[in-house]
Amino acid sequence: MGLGLKIANAAARLFYPSRCPICSETGKDDISVTPICRDCWDTIERLKGGVCQLCSKPGLHPDVTICGDCYADRPRVSSLLAYSVYEGALKEAIHLFKFSKIFRFSTPLGKLLCELPIPEADVIVPVPLTRKRLNHRGFNQSLLLADKISKHSGIKLSIDLLLKNRETESQTLLNRDNRKKALRGVFHINGNVKNKRIILVDDVVTTGTTINECAKTLLKAGASDVNAVVLARTVDKSYNSNQHKIT
Repeated sequence: MGLGLKIANAAARLFYPSRCPICSETGKDDISVTPICRDCWDTIERLKGGVCQLCSKPGLHPDVTICGDCYADRPRVSSLLAYSVYEGALKEAIHLFKFSKIFRFSTPLGKLLCELPIPEADVIVPVPLTRKRLNHRGFNQSLLLADKISKHSGIKLSIDLLLKNRETESQTLLNRDNRKKALRGVFHINGNVKNKRIILVDDVVTTGTTINECAKTLLKAGASDVNAVVLARTVDKSYNSNQHKIT
């Protein structure tokens, strides 16, 4: 940490102390990730071995590369990379980023994504929002994250190559089959993707239905390959995150 940042952090702790939403302590501010404190932020760790390469579901045997769900219903992406599980400091940061509009989180969250082995590609495409949702929220968090990866990797970013043409109901309470039905035909192409290798970027993946529908649309339009990069993967309550982190 540079001297200037140390001074800025010291001033923030003295004059503008904030309470960390995770550990509830004050006086540990780091201006790059506040209101999350540095101690809690540093608990975010990458997933390690035993992760499905098609949906990033963790907890697999180290010799297994594809989970049972993906064998039964193979996704259209060639791979999906998730930085970590959707819990703790990462979950809180994504929530603050999306719903409290703390835009500065795009930088530290983007840095996490840039630590992943980004596949070779011709273009990076954020998972789109409808115009109505975009106007309501004011920004597309996936676009801001995609921009960080683009600048880091040198891969071209396209902000409107893939569009979402109608709003869908909340996917939270829907099962996989109903999510597929709700998302069928909602994305369309706005440009030429023929023979292009594409990376999709999103913040959180749950069942992978949205990513899969995006990939399906791109491949149908002629894309040669689609991979996905996301910050976090939701997991069920039986998952023990301490057993699946990089050490």
